[in-house]
Amino acid sequence: MVNGTALREGLWLVGLYAEPATSVCAYTIASSLDGDPGIPVLGYGIRTPGSVAAGTFDYFALPISQGADNLFLAQVLTTQPECDGHVISLYLQSGTPPTIDSHITDGVETDLQQGERNLIYSIENNQVEPYWYLGIMNNATTSCAYTVIGYLESPFEMTVDDTVDDTISADHWNFYFIDISYNTSFNLFISGDPDNCPNLPSAYVRKGNFPTDNTFDYGPSAFQQVGNDLTLTIPGSNMGRWYFGLYAEASAPRCSYVIVVNQIPIEEDVLDYGVPQTDSVALNRGSTTSSR
Repeated sequence: MVNGTALREGLWLVGLYAEPATSVCAYTIASSLDGDPGIPVLGYGIRTPGSVAAGTFDYFALPISQGADNLFLAQVLTTQPECDGHVISLYLQSGTPPTIDSHITDGVETDLQQGERNLIYSIENNQVEPYWYLGIMNNATTSCAYTVIGYLESPFEMTVDDTVDDTISADHWNFYFIDISYNTSFNLFISGDPDNCPNLPSAYVRKGNFPTDNTFDYGPSAFQQVGNDLTLTIPGSNMGRWYFGLYAEASAPRCSYVIVVNQIPIEEDVLDYGVPQTDSVALNRGSTTSSR
């Protein structure tokens, strides 16, 4: 951490410079993390292998800048039948490693298919600690090997009819949200650059919360694809906040695309007070009509 700001993952270089008139100087250089020195830092977007003994926790430190709004998504994958997603529990805590009895959130609500466990949590205006901690609890009777992937994203706020240009890297998520007004339908349109995006990312939509690849209201099969374009129409009324997640497969090249939401007002008759209105409506008996 530098000046109170948590460092992001990646290669950091430190340079030391001696003035021309300086004689040879002996020195000692050391580095340390502000988090628990015995807990490894989880590199965001990087598949990290591990193994957790029966009945114990594995922990990872999560650097999160103070004052930021972020979405944290963790995915743990296991291949041993006795270590499927139902015996692996995920816990999140700020400042200190979580326990079964002391944590902010856990992965129970996102209990997924065999061999997979997801935890998703929105960290809003983080003012607590520069480090949060992910705990992987093994409830099995044997040690479990796993792969954990963590993502930290600031979801992008979209507005109706504004086109957003973006890119996505392999094995990564991009998240967006939009507030939809009452009594409307809307179209979600995604178009990939044909030159560098031969395979569009998978798209997921969920109302009221962030989607994952197994927790969503609309998934890839709900989209219509024509060439390098994806379109989804969601009928109204759909007042509220909607979240969109795009996921690029591990083997996918870096992809450029545009995403846009078009709102479709539902046509309604407007009644002018004091002015007679004439209309007709078909009834269930022959071609009889009724006027108003």
